[in-house]
Amino acid sequence: MHKMTADVWWTSHQDSCTQLIKKFAVEVLIKFLFLQAILVPSSLALDPTKSIKQYNHTVWQQEEGLPQNSVQCIIQTRDGYLWLGTQEGLVRFDGVQFTTFNRNTTTGLNHNSITSLAQTPDGSLWIGTEGGLTRMQGTTFKTFTMNEGLPSNYITGLSLGGNGILWISTQGGGLLAWDKGIFRTYSRKDGLPSTILTCVFSGIDGSIYVGSNMGLSKLNNGIITTYTTAQGLVANGVRTVYQDSDSTLWVGTDLGLSQFKDGKWKTLTTKNGLAHNWVRSIFKDRDGGLWLGTSGGLSRLWKNSISNYTSKDGLSGEFVVSFCEDSEGDLWVGLLSGGLNRFRAGRFSVISDREGLKHTEVRPIYQTRDGSIWIGTNGGGLSCLKNNLIKTYTRKDGLPYDGIRALCEDTDGSLWIGTSGGGLCRLKNGRINTWSTQNGLADNYIFGLYLSSDHTLWIGTRSGGLNTYKNGKFTRYTTQDGLGSNSVRTILETSDGTIWICTNGGLNRFKDGSFSLYSQKNGLSYDMVYSLFEGKNKALWIGTYGGGLNRLKDGRLTSITMNNGLFDNGVFQIIEDEQNNIWMTCNRGVYRVSEKELNDFADHKIKSVHCAVFGIADGMRSSKCNGSSQPAGIRTHDGKIWIPTLDGVTVVDPSTVQQSTLIPPVFIEQAFIDQKEVAVDSIIHIEPGYNALEFHYTALNYSAPKRITFKYILVGFDKDWIDAGTRRTAYYMNIHPGSYTFKVIACNNDGAWNSKGATVEVNFGAYFYQTKWFFGLVVLLVILTGFGVYRLRVWRLLQHEKELKRSVDEALAKIRILGGLIPICATCKKIRDDKGYWDQLEGYIQTHSEAKFSHGICPDCAKKMYPGLIDRIKQPNRTP
Repeated sequence: MHKMTADVWWTSHQDSCTQLIKKFAVEVLIKFLFLQAILVPSSLALDPTKSIKQYNHTVWQQEEGLPQNSVQCIIQTRDGYLWLGTQEGLVRFDGVQFTTFNRNTTTGLNHNSITSLAQTPDGSLWIGTEGGLTRMQGTTFKTFTMNEGLPSNYITGLSLGGNGILWISTQGGGLLAWDKGIFRTYSRKDGLPSTILTCVFSGIDGSIYVGSNMGLSKLNNGIITTYTTAQGLVANGVRTVYQDSDSTLWVGTDLGLSQFKDGKWKTLTTKNGLAHNWVRSIFKDRDGGLWLGTSGGLSRLWKNSISNYTSKDGLSGEFVVSFCEDSEGDLWVGLLSGGLNRFRAGRFSVISDREGLKHTEVRPIYQTRDGSIWIGTNGGGLSCLKNNLIKTYTRKDGLPYDGIRALCEDTDGSLWIGTSGGGLCRLKNGRINTWSTQNGLADNYIFGLYLSSDHTLWIGTRSGGLNTYKNGKFTRYTTQDGLGSNSVRTILETSDGTIWICTNGGLNRFKDGSFSLYSQKNGLSYDMVYSLFEGKNKALWIGTYGGGLNRLKDGRLTSITMNNGLFDNGVFQIIEDEQNNIWMTCNRGVYRVSEKELNDFADHKIKSVHCAVFGIADGMRSSKCNGSSQPAGIRTHDGKIWIPTLDGVTVVDPSTVQQSTLIPPVFIEQAFIDQKEVAVDSIIHIEPGYNALEFHYTALNYSAPKRITFKYILVGFDKDWIDAGTRRTAYYMNIHPGSYTFKVIACNNDGAWNSKGATVEVNFGAYFYQTKWFFGLVVLLVILTGFGVYRLRVWRLLQHEKELKRSVDEALAKIRILGGLIPICATCKKIRDDKGYWDQLEGYIQTHSEAKFSHGICPDCAKKMYPGLIDRIKQPNRTP
């Protein structure tokens, strides 16, 4: 068999090897630039020195609320709203919710396919569609079509001129100018080579540029000049045009990008690095980056270098057709069939697998005295970042295990390494030595490492308790010696020489050879302790996993939890920046609060603390931070903070993270009465019989829209403000008729309140029996009725009194008559019966009463009439 020589092999494989070497070199260069961008601070809104891949990238599509995935145009109006033109209607976006306006739901909007958007000085939003030109004023839509004098219903572009004139390009109708309510048309007879226009742009010199399939035309002082390939244009099919602040003209065509500067044309194509030759949109951001939307993805031109971002990098499609930079410096990108994309520099940078780490899940991070940054991963070994290059140590290099949980530098420059199952290692001069349970280590799974001032290495293990290592000897401490738990997380030595140990059973203090314990039994908020930090006032800050933050000062414990304003009750790490702010990590992100504010709360000077919160919206690839490692985050020599997460190391420069003073504008978008929507005007009038009220409100902040918090009040109904948190709806029931004022205010993530907010008056109508006049009438009627009853009562009493008096008078009169009828004997005092007196008396009494008379004989008369009879009756019984 013929043996191939090295020369022969190289000759046959030279091309493939060269390509491989080039590819490797490019990858190394890209990663070098990534790391350089991370390590070099920048305060630009969309820093052009960073790779596009380092920006925070977010995508919204139909699943997130878009009516359709083709975003053909984007604009931010002066009130702060973001408006999108899609093939299924006009869309308003507040950062959280999409609201769609289409021909089925919106009177005056004639067509759903929105091609272009512009806002005029009077606040009107002009909407170019495939079925006419629509003007939106407030909530009113009006469409102009060929019936109103337009030469074409198909609008291809809108551009606002410096003098307030709206320029309109059409498909088949030429160029239009809207000025003070009048349309002016430019067509072939005015010098245009074609009336089928693709785009329009108002230049900074007052010239109007339009594109067609017959080149680029310029209108200046009523004269039209056309540029074609004959003058240097790369192609006659012009798709977009843009002029930047230095008067450079950029023209996107079917065959590449043409640049016109200083009277000369220059061409850029895929040969120069463009993602695709079909350039469909152009935009220059505030930091000088020129963005190109092509049919093959996104390209950015910066200082004569071109970088691309395509679907392979995460772009949601290939056909980029629209751009918009918002007031916060974020770049919004619309794609055909790809939805809405946003790029923002974010406050954080990330180092993960795409930047050179062998594993995404990062655990401990440590900076040695020479400036090297060591990054332990959960399965990818140990990486060293130095001079913007990464070197990784794994089992192949002598590590017993690729899971790293703790790091610590010794005084001789060697690095101690705690693994998650492989024991304790020391890296010195490129060689790795290992200690395990076979050498006296309590447990091969190590959580924490710390070198104290007496050069003792303290080792916290998962279940074997606490080890110290000094002079080649291990010493072990467990719960039998006073440890709160044999699971030891981290260790810290404070300025007074005390050693503090975080365990699953509380916080141990080791002083003068003995342990003491702080736990829930004596004031600690939670026994699972993860992190420690000594403040400038010698206070010890204690982070727990579930009980928030504790301060130990002068022997007294004070806890700060979510009930007091802390963002999360998990405190994985505590890091102080150079501005005296405390940064903490948890499963939901990173949060920051001033150390002074924490101390003020612990000293009972304030009732709560305010935390600034950071997460994916700020550039983190994962908001889940990692704890239970040592160190679980550090502040490096240059003041930056490095945080381990489930997707790489997150790096932030606290000096560039300033509190946002951008006050979020507040709007009341919808109102519902008994679940029926009503127009939100300055005053809402409601017919009688309705008593259920509902408001939908919002505030605009695109950097962290879901962190905006709200308060609202219905003046006349609520006694105080309602804290709604992040909720964007307010509900009321059983509202009585009357006039009320609904007011809502909002606060951004950094605590900046829009105290003016938004208000609307609500007048609940009343039935006649619910009105005040009816109530007054009822009250008056009640009063009058009461007075009438009183008068009737008095009248009746008077009548009764009169009747009684009359009866008395009659009785007296009758008595007088009776007195005349009753003759009394002056001697025996008996009624006389002479002259028929007794018969008269008996007859009178029977007439005026129901008395009955008996006519028996009294004893006196019986004696007179029967003298002996009475005596015989009185004698005792005798026998006859």
